[in-house]
Amino acid sequence: MDERKWSTVTIKVGSLSCPVRVKNGSRFAISFQFSGAWYEFRSLWLGDTRIDCKYTTDMFDYDYCVWYSDSFTVTAPSTPGTYTYTVKVYGDPTGQPDASMCDYVDDSASCTVEVVECLSDADCPPKDLKVGKCRCPNSDLCSVYGTDYVCVYPACGSNSDCVEDACCVDDPSGPNPKTGECVRKGVYSDDPTYLCDPPTWKRIEEKEPSLFEIALKLIGYLLSKEAGKL
Repeated sequence: MDERKWSTVTIKVGSLSCPVRVKNGSRFAISFQFSGAWYEFRSLWLGDTRIDCKYTTDMFDYDYCVWYSDSFTVTAPSTPGTYTYTVKVYGDPTGQPDASMCDYVDDSASCTVEVVECLSDADCPPKDLKVGKCRCPNSDLCSVYGTDYVCVYPACGSNSDCVEDACCVDDPSGPNPKTGECVRKGVYSDDPTYLCDPPTWKRIEEKEPSLFEIALKLIGYLLSKEAGKL
């Protein structure tokens, strides 16, 4: 860690606050306090990479030994995991405000943030016509799947487990056999006597033939018999 020994005053960082858990790709804030002194440099690091830098161009912007509140707003990584963020502060009396000074440090503080795939069912997109569910905010799924805060797509049990234009074969009003699948609206291919008409299933009744249809069948029958005599 590089420290400039000739700096006559050092500043401190305190009251660092990070969220415990955030969704991947979401925006979140890391807040902290720092004590004033000279030109102030505040930087945010993810591992060994500096991802943000703030500094003042007037050495009288902050009073010496007074605590000030500040924050960084960052975008969570796309890959779920546990990440360590570090806030570094540095005070310089030389009158050379430049972003490169954010690489120096008088004091620092770190916190860890768990980045997850989902925090609620609303974070999970549909898949195979099923509504996604976020595991562990829903306690009934915790004993079934092995990883917390991931999107899961269990077998459906009712039409509400499917997207708006689909039905669940396992719904009590649905056909047999039960498959745990969601199917699009329309006549069910595996059993044409059932119609998926969201938000429910309907039976397709076999209608009685009309007099016109009976007459056509009779005429066809008589014509075929006459043709057989020729």
